[in-house]
Amino acid sequence: MSATRALEGCRVVHAEGIEIVEAPRARRAFPERVSTSLGVCLKRGAAHRVISDGARRDYPADAICVRAPGCVWASDEADVAFVSIDVSTDRMGAIEYAPMTFLDALPEMHDAIARLSAGPHEPALRDESLALLLEGLRARGALRFGRARRTHDDAVARAVAHLDATLDRNVALDELAHVARADKFVLVRRFRREIGTTPHAYHLRVRVERARAALASGEAALEVAMSLGFADQSHFGRHFRRVVGVTPAAYARTTKR
Repeated sequence: MSATRALEGCRVVHAEGIEIVEAPRARRAFPERVSTSLGVCLKRGAAHRVISDGARRDYPADAICVRAPGCVWASDEADVAFVSIDVSTDRMGAIEYAPMTFLDALPEMHDAIARLSAGPHEPALRDESLALLLEGLRARGALRFGRARRTHDDAVARAVAHLDATLDRNVALDELAHVARADKFVLVRRFRREIGTTPHAYHLRVRVERARAALASGEAALEVAMSLGFADQSHFGRHFRRVVGVTPAAYARTTKR
């Protein structure tokens, strides 16, 4: 029996810069993707393997995972349930980049996540729960506010900035190398070493994340595909399903606002 893919079968809610995903227990795998927001995931299940920024890591049983914006990650197949809270940087300001972090699910952290999940559309409860969650992460060293620098390799940093700012079309490697001021073959090698994937794969996954946000806000799939530089709706649908696990239409239907 094949594993459930990514967000297939999940409840997804968007509310004021916060995305909440509730996943029932299932054998589930996540293909490579890029976090464009702060991700906090409370998992219920045994330890399993993940890949973060190109390195294999052990995600402990019944633990919290923290993903900084820019984290490139994937997850091996595992029999788990989870609640994931993704918070837009617009709600927090810039945060320092840190590798994927794992924390014990202490009661106060569990309660903050549960309250956010239960009341995303109640502003007072949502804002209070978010403040408690962020303060809990900060107190445990899993979150630092400050300059959001993903890499100390200047050429790679210039390449990432250009890709993040150019989501309406494909970016040719020659163009990217010119912006980065680096030899294109050297750039690909350094980009993979620093970021954990290739420039093209990174750019595609950031565009898919932007597409998820656009679909959740009510934009039509065709409009989203065209605005993000996909050749057509079919081309968009293939890439979206490969990363997200469901079609754009299914994602839009099951996402609550």
